[in-house]
Amino acid sequence: MLAPRAKIEKFFTPNKTRNVTVDLYIMSMCPYGTRAALKFFNEVPSGINFKVVPRFIISASNDNESKCSNNTLWLPAGIYYNGKCYRSLHGNGELKTDIILYNLYHKYGYEAFKKVYSQIIDSCERYATNENNLISCVQSILEKNGYSWNELYDLSVLPKIADESEGVLASPTVAVNGVILPYNPISDWKKVIAAICASYINPPSACDKYQGLIEVSE
Repeated sequence: MLAPRAKIEKFFTPNKTRNVTVDLYIMSMCPYGTRAALKFFNEVPSGINFKVVPRFIISASNDNESKCSNNTLWLPAGIYYNGKCYRSLHGNGELKTDIILYNLYHKYGYEAFKKVYSQIIDSCERYATNENNLISCVQSILEKNGYSWNELYDLSVLPKIADESEGVLASPTVAVNGVILPYNPISDWKKVIAAICASYINPPSACDKYQGLIEVSE
């Protein structure tokens, strides 16, 4: 995980490891976040293998239960749990979807997450700000894939989700081996791949074509 409120530099200083981990910070119903997720789902070049960990951007505050049920200047009403108020920029439908996707990933792995989230993006993103319709759509996708809402909807993970995204505000944000990239995966996809390649101690041969695309500070 990256340090909270990490500074984004104009160049990339890789943390080189044998196996690379990419943290993808998104809001699950943000149109930019969903497009970034689809990049990682569908456009990773063959021969370049790395671990992708989804992180969901939410906020946690000390607002009491009454305040939590109301909109703030910047954020909609949230979910009050265990003395904290949790909010997501696109509303409680998105926040509840974050919980579902977080638990799906941690219980069933990346491939299950990728399959279900792809279907949610395709079928449910249109309901992003309509909580009832979004939840109904997500429930339908889960059932079609053999999962249940009740199994995956667990409020106890909210503190973990908030802690993992602390200090990250922009959806999408990508970190490679804990280092935030100064590149957007939507507009600078090849540069994202180049940064991933620069983070291997021994890059695979498929990385050769991405050399020289970014400014790397060793």
